[in-house]
Amino acid sequence: MPTYMIDKETRELIPKSEWVKKYGESPKSGIMIINRKFEAYESPITGEVITSHRRRDEDMKASGCVDYEPSLKGEIERDLDRADKELETKMGDDMEHMIKEMPARKQEQLEQELNSGLDISLERT
Repeated sequence: MPTYMIDKETRELIPKSEWVKKYGESPKSGIMIINRKFEAYESPITGEVITSHRRRDEDMKASGCVDYEPSLKGEIERDLDRADKELETKMGDDMEHMIKEMPARKQEQLEQELNSGLDISLERT
């Protein structure tokens, strides 16, 4: 992790290497740690309240999650498409199984209705 120092002139943070180049000496003061602000939130996976960056990283790792990056968009869309196709296939397989398990009379009735123009569509809600 890089170390930053407060520039004596500008009062802005600069890398320690730049500070040493500019002032020609190593700083003699103590260490200053700057923490990023963190707002607690409830983990959508575990329901646990996440109160720190470290706990967030642990929760993300345990849940198999990663930070979103725009470069992941294509991969995410491919995963969603694949899951969608798998679900469609399973729904079709389930429907075929249900029809095969129907009494013969019901199967005949369904076939007659389909032949007479009945349209069936599977919808997910």
